[in-house]
Amino acid sequence: MKLIVHLGYPKTATTTLQNGVLYPLHARGALRFLGNAELLEDRAVRAADRMFRNILFRDEKGLDLLQAAGSSAAFLAPALAEGRPNVFSSEYLTLPGYSPHGCHTMPERLRRALGDDVQVKIILTVREPAGLLNSFFAHFFEWNRRYRGGIAEIPRRPSEIDRWVEQYVLQSPSEEARVFDCAELAGRWGAVFGQEAIAINLFEDAKTNLEAHLTPWAQALGVSVGDLSGLWRGAERQRVRRASGAAYTATVPWAISPRSPFAGVANRALRKLPHRRISIAKMAPATEEKLRAHLASSYLRLANAYGINPDRLAAHGYLPPATAERPRRSA
Repeated sequence: MKLIVHLGYPKTATTTLQNGVLYPLHARGALRFLGNAELLEDRAVRAADRMFRNILFRDEKGLDLLQAAGSSAAFLAPALAEGRPNVFSSEYLTLPGYSPHGCHTMPERLRRALGDDVQVKIILTVREPAGLLNSFFAHFFEWNRRYRGGIAEIPRRPSEIDRWVEQYVLQSPSEEARVFDCAELAGRWGAVFGQEAIAINLFEDAKTNLEAHLTPWAQALGVSVGDLSGLWRGAERQRVRRASGAAYTATVPWAISPRSPFAGVANRALRKLPHRRISIAKMAPATEEKLRAHLASSYLRLANAYGINPDRLAAHGYLPPATAERPRRSA
C-alpha cells in the first residue's frame, strides 16, 4: 500500500490542490483522499480520515490508541485503500500549535501507526519570504490566538509583533520556531521515512512552471502531468489580501477550538457564515530583516539537503541576491 503525505504550508495553494485536484481524482477512484473530511461523503473514508487525525493531531487519543495496540500498532494500515494511492493532505502538519504537543513527534507516531509495510512518500510545499510575510502572518496569528491561546490578542502595534517574532521565532528553542523552519520540518520527516522519500515543491512554480510544480504529484500518483494540469487550471482559486499601509489583512472563517467536543459539527456550520476580515500590525524593518535572514538560512539548508539549485531559489526570492562577500553554495 502507498501513502502520500502532503506537508503544505498555509497559503501555498493547499486548498486549490485539495478541492480542485485531489478530491476529483478521489471521486474518479484514482486515489483515496484523506485530510479534509468536509469534502468526503463516504462514511468509511471519513472514519479513516478521523483515525489519521487522532494519531497526528489529537495526541491524547492517538497516543492512547498506540499504547493500547502495543507492539502490533499498525492499525492504520486497514484504513488505507489497496491498489491505488492514499493521500493525506493538511496544512496543519506544518503548524506546531495545532497539536497539543507540537508537530515534532508526528512522523514517529504515523510510522508506528502505519507499520512497516506501507510505502510513504512526502511532498513538502514551501513559499518565498515576501509571500509568506504578506499572506501567512495574518492567518497564523489569528489561528494561533484562536486555537492555542499563545497570544492574548491580535497585535495592533509594530512593537507587539516585533516582540512576538523575537520571542518565538528568532530566539526561542520552542516548537513555535519550527513553523518558519522548513529545513528542520523536512529533516524530522526524513529522519523517520528517509530523505529519499521527500520531494520539495516551490509554490512559485505553480504560477510560472505548472508542469514542474505538478511533476512530483504525477510521479507519486501515477497520473499524467497533463491530467493534473487540466484539473488545476479549472480549480477555483482563493485570493489573499496583500499588506497595505501599516497592517496585514486577511479573511478567515469563524471557528471554535478543535479541542472542543463539538468542534467538528460547530465548525462545519460556522464556515458557512461570511468570513471575517482581520488586521495585524506590520513588523519594524529591522525585525523583518532578521526574519528574512532566518528564513533564508532555512531555505539554503533545505537546498543543500535536497539538491535544489540556490540560484533557482534566489530567482523566486527565497534567498537574497548573491554578492562577492557572501557567495551561496549548493553543498
